[in-house]
Amino acid sequence: MGIALDPGKHRSARSWAGKTGDALLALEGYARVSLTEGFAADVTAYLADTPTACRAFWRNRHASTESGDVQRNPQLRTPRELPVPAEIHPSGRTFMGAHFDVVTAVSAHRGRMVRWP
Repeated sequence: MGIALDPGKHRSARSWAGKTGDALLALEGYARVSLTEGFAADVTAYLADTPTACRAFWRNRHASTESGDVQRNPQLRTPRELPVPAEIHPSGRTFMGAHFDVVTAVSAHRGRMVRWP
């Protein structure tokens, strides 16, 4: 389970919230152009060449998957296996390696926003 932060107690929490909002707006733009304008590429390509009228996000803060080490190591992989509807995976959980880094500093609580796929 993730860690909830009280913005009043953590100076950087507002920055995290803003970057998370920016990532969500970029995903909204990606979804919109994919559905309405026939954009056929993936999120990585969208971030590399974001259409003019859409919200961009730092492409170096997005990963389409985790490293092989993370995928193979159960201690690292398990926290990235999140609940999904049974239609997605019969077990009700699936590995979600694609993510946006919303905090770039190395810390015990590195901020990530995962996405499916």
